[in-house]
Amino acid sequence: MTLQTLTASALLASAAMLVAPAAASQAEPADTVRTAAQVARDFGGHKAVTRPSKDAIMGFSLPTSVIAVPVVGGQVVREGDLLLRGDDVEDLALLEAQRIRAREDLPVQRAVEQAELAKVEFAKAEQAFAADGINEIELDRARLAASTAAIDVRIAKNNFEQEQAAVERFEARVQKFRVHAPFDGIVDTVVVELGQSIGDSEPAIRVVQIDPLWIDVPAPTASTMTLSLEPGSPAWVLMNLPGEAVIREARVIEVSPTADAASATRRVRVELPNPELLVAGIGCWVSFAEPSDVLLTGAGR
Repeated sequence: MTLQTLTASALLASAAMLVAPAAASQAEPADTVRTAAQVARDFGGHKAVTRPSKDAIMGFSLPTSVIAVPVVGGQVVREGDLLLRGDDVEDLALLEAQRIRAREDLPVQRAVEQAELAKVEFAKAEQAFAADGINEIELDRARLAASTAAIDVRIAKNNFEQEQAAVERFEARVQKFRVHAPFDGIVDTVVVELGQSIGDSEPAIRVVQIDPLWIDVPAPTASTMTLSLEPGSPAWVLMNLPGEAVIREARVIEVSPTADAASATRRVRVELPNPELLVAGIGCWVSFAEPSDVLLTGAGR
């Protein structure tokens, strides 16, 4: 071998030694978490998007002006919490007046006392008639007075019950000026401001519940029938999180009884627990076949 050949061989060997470490440094480490796009190729499944399991867009049921906005977007709320308050000052005053009218049954007490008096007077009239102290017309007048007084008691009781029922009606009227959280959730957006006038049924606030998340999967009709999918069937969700792939277990909660002939798909609703409150609207893949252990190891869980 010539000196020139030896020199070239030495140079190639030196270059290989320099390139090898660089190539090794660029290789993906064995324990590197793969991205969702990488895992999705082996995971398969059906592409879908997560969404809130409960989603309420609310407003007032009658025109009003907003006098209180005690919540902001992103705030966690509990069922029944006050979200918005309209101008209910006048209706609150009417409610209080009605509560006063329904608080005491004085008209009923008065009617009862008058009925007792009329009853006593009729008894005395009977005694007087027996002793020829009054004529028959006077006796009949006393009898009718007692009967009428008894009717007055029933009327008074009926009126009092109506007064009490009216309290509930005024309370319901006041509630029309208030928007309460319909469930435990998070305020998504508030689209009204303090002092703003708003018409009936205009959107004012949105509340969502994202634990659990729902995913409506357009699954192939044939596949849903082959797998006998039904509420309670298992499902696996590959989440497209930033920089990593995460596979979560879920379950089927609805299977549509109809299929779309054009796309040959059938809606399958999957419920995914979300205790860490991941953002709704994340892209994902859903599989109804359990992934392999290798795939589960390559993705986060």
